[in-house]
Amino acid sequence: MSWDPLTYRGALRILGAADPQGLQRLDRILGGLILGAGVAGQLPALGVLAPVYGWADQKNEGLGIVRSLVTRSARRVRRASGLDRLQLVAAAHSAIVGAAFFENFREYVGPLDDALELTPLDRLRRLTHVPVGEGDEAGSIIEILYAAPVPMPSSVRGFHENLVHLCGFYQGMVERTTVFLAGLQAWNSGQWALRRKLTPVFFAAEAAQRYQCLFHEIAAAVPEFLVWSTLGEHGATRSRLRDLRDDVLEAHRAEMAALHRVEYLLRRMSAPLSEEPGDAPPMHPSREVLHSANRLALDDPIVPADSLRHVGGVTFPALRQIYVNPAFRFAEYQEGDRPADDRWWKDRRRNTDLDAFLAGHLMSRAATERPTLVLGHPGSGKSMLTQVLAARLPPQTHTVVRVPLRRVDADAPLHVQIRQSLLNATHGRVGWPDLADHSAGTIAVILLDGFDELLQAGGDSRTHYLHHVAEFQRVEAGCGRPVAVFVTTRTVVAERARIPSGTLLIRLEAFTDDNVRAWLDVWNHVNHVRISADKMLHVDPAAAVRYPDLAAQPLLLLMLALYMSDPDVRPIDGTVSTTVLYERLLDNFTRRELQRIHDRAPADPDRVAELVPKRLWELSVVAFAMFNRGSQYVTDEQLGGDLAAMIPGYRDAVATGEVRRSALAQGVIRGFFFVHTSELDLHHEEAKRSYEFLHATFGEFLLAASLLDRVAEAVAGNLADPAGAKVHDAQLFALLSHQALALRRSTLGFVRELFLREPGQRHRPLRAALRILLHNALRRGFTADYADYRPLPLHHVRGLAAYSANLLLLLLVCSGWEDEPARIAALGPPDEPDPEGWWSSLLHLWRSGLDDANTTALAETLQREPGTDLIRVSRAGSPASNDLRALFAAPDAA
Repeated sequence: MSWDPLTYRGALRILGAADPQGLQRLDRILGGLILGAGVAGQLPALGVLAPVYGWADQKNEGLGIVRSLVTRSARRVRRASGLDRLQLVAAAHSAIVGAAFFENFREYVGPLDDALELTPLDRLRRLTHVPVGEGDEAGSIIEILYAAPVPMPSSVRGFHENLVHLCGFYQGMVERTTVFLAGLQAWNSGQWALRRKLTPVFFAAEAAQRYQCLFHEIAAAVPEFLVWSTLGEHGATRSRLRDLRDDVLEAHRAEMAALHRVEYLLRRMSAPLSEEPGDAPPMHPSREVLHSANRLALDDPIVPADSLRHVGGVTFPALRQIYVNPAFRFAEYQEGDRPADDRWWKDRRRNTDLDAFLAGHLMSRAATERPTLVLGHPGSGKSMLTQVLAARLPPQTHTVVRVPLRRVDADAPLHVQIRQSLLNATHGRVGWPDLADHSAGTIAVILLDGFDELLQAGGDSRTHYLHHVAEFQRVEAGCGRPVAVFVTTRTVVAERARIPSGTLLIRLEAFTDDNVRAWLDVWNHVNHVRISADKMLHVDPAAAVRYPDLAAQPLLLLMLALYMSDPDVRPIDGTVSTTVLYERLLDNFTRRELQRIHDRAPADPDRVAELVPKRLWELSVVAFAMFNRGSQYVTDEQLGGDLAAMIPGYRDAVATGEVRRSALAQGVIRGFFFVHTSELDLHHEEAKRSYEFLHATFGEFLLAASLLDRVAEAVAGNLADPAGAKVHDAQLFALLSHQALALRRSTLGFVRELFLREPGQRHRPLRAALRILLHNALRRGFTADYADYRPLPLHHVRGLAAYSANLLLLLLVCSGWEDEPARIAALGPPDEPDPEGWWSSLLHLWRSGLDDANTTALAETLQREPGTDLIRVSRAGSPASNDLRALFAAPDAA
């Protein structure tokens, strides 16, 4: 039978396996509770009290036996591994929790008279408030004292935080115990009495103090206890324990590269103090092959050799050199939580000891009971974390399988996905059944990388995937093979997943300035030869940290470092605006990508310059594909359809069957460093892909950069006399007739900056062009041009509403932005006799044609000055109304 080590009864049973005679004596003292079926059956009067009074006997024999079992357990833990170790550590902790309670209880109660009698069973039922069956009079008190789960420290709930829960646990135990005792004839008659007044709150505090003493004693021999006590900012605890295990404490204080501290701590868990890592027993060949494959990743460069082969001469650091532990936040998921919402995370504490946190988590049973979900934005280092973790977990304690979900069957059961990944990683030399059979002494760790790709590219069929993972863990634990599972996903996609309650959520935070400096120090060091020869530029961390949108994510920081180290580009020193920076980055990497296409022979600079605008326009179509669908990503089929609808050459190729839409999307995206590709079922011919910008700001900038050009084209390019120009706005209408740009405030900001950078002589014509387009918007007819561009189903009212709203926003942005309001009469048609009526018709159109998200965004972006006909773009962060009706108020008649 399996016993739960988190209960006092289960703990005593597990620890007593090493001392059967002591366990039998304790069992007799407690009325057969430990080894038998409890106090069932016909017991003498004292038998039903044994679970309580057995700890208060004058000889103190029961508590002495428990002390002995705990002492023995420390030695057993040092020799154990895998599931046995997890069980023993949990049992030892539960034992000291119970020992502290009963030692304190013994201080309160006096000796028991032999003539003790019990009250009737019905009185016991009433007083204990818990139904009990015939022959189980003490059932409720046994449930409280022996079968209730004991609060246990972990990475999620460290030593001091767990003390709060433990005090509540002790208070509940003593309250129920006194209720039980109050139902006894002997207690009420004074045959058995308290030596001093018992106040549950004070009792719980005293028991917690005893518990702390026992905890510190066992921490000297059981490193898991020491790790839990040092997690977080618990300086006093560290001070008291400093002399107990200098090796473990030193590991906590040290800054170790690339999660080395995880390896160090867990390796110390698995070996006696006298044993060196090299003395470990040999591994089975299957585990050795797997560990070697995992370990190779540490020496791989952070960018595969063929990914940026057009970046000549740059040395990319190895993973072990440049991996930086990010800060993180964590929480235990409960129904109703919103882990996809950045605002929800703000109330969670920010932590910096990710490696120690992971080590502590892997020392607890909780890691094997539910999946651990690791969240982060694109480029935040989630996949890199799984690579480093797979390489660092010591094979003496853990057997690690990393599963890139994009390379296995998306719809297959988890055990099949594990088997497929093992075969891929070891070239068919290791299978899951064989590995599991030869890993009995270790904890299996499965790293499922890219859950978001299952959800995003595979649809909603895998929303319950995490529940399937938890069920897999339950079955494996029942077979004696506990499995810890880590699952990575992008934060924004987490809202589509059904997450089991109690799942540990870890969100990777953006790099701090110190993280950026540490990363760039390594970058500059590995490239110092070329930097010294003036073939590369030294990347100044002080300049890089001034662009936190890029520097704060590892992959974007790499992009920034590549640009800043290029001696052939205009340098950025931290004073360049964000708009200029994104413009330069996109231009530079587009040129690099075009050079890569022609890497067999030097590309003609004039030809490259001619192709750059074409490639950037294709990227802008990608940005519009996401924006117009109200999404942060787009599938290859969707993007291919958009490209074919927007670009004539692609339209013909798709129409003739020369290329499939999905292949067209892949060809356009391939090579763009700042676009993340989610891929599924890569080993199949019909692989599924979706695309997302590494940072949303890239898409927002591309929207803005293309809009002014499209406006100029819409008036036939005749900006010198837009009033006399013929309007051709079919393409502009197709792009701006689905969502309001108010949803992307950053895009409007980029439009403003790009407009101001236009030559001054173009400002008035561009504004005039926007006025003409706005005036014609409600009168324009529908044409067949770009009719195939359908990011959303056709909806004529929505199209007119979104188009008119976007033209008005662009006109305001190019006119006065936040500082100079515009009069409604100046915005409307020059021959409009009723400007307020025209304005009201626009508002009614928006309310009827746009959804709540769009109308709310418009109401928060547009601001009407009270009592006037002045309209402006509201200042960022100002308390604007979210009610579109506020924009209807006409000026006072006065």
